[in-house]
Amino acid sequence: GETVPTKKTDISIYINGKYMPFSAEAVSDRGTILVPARDLLEAFCGEVYWDNDTKSLTSFVNDGVFRAKLNSKQLYTNGFIVEADRALTMSPEGKAMLPLRVTLNILGARITSIDDYMNVQIEY
Repeated sequence: GETVPTKKTDISIYINGKYMPFSAEAVSDRGTILVPARDLLEAFCGEVYWDNDTKSLTSFVNDGVFRAKLNSKQLYTNGFIVEADRALTMSPEGKAMLPLRVTLNILGARITSIDDYMNVQIEY
């Protein structure tokens, strides 16, 4: 399956102006920013569960259900399938990583700017 590249890019994520520290570094790969799934979903007050048997995560967030399966580009939200540009992958540290932009769209948030220093501003 796909693995997250180890190239460090010093990406900083801000949600509503507040810096969000992550348990693993966000990375940029082929134009897609990947972030630790648990950290991102918990930032939106979601509960996150990992099923090691099916290699999938489920999150209850925003009065809905979000699901993603390792190495699948299909993200599930409230019965709908959203095709992502990148699959749920694992970082070298063993963290599940989600593509940021499409996940934010599902959560009802959006990237408002990315500056030259890779500071990513998100509004929710």
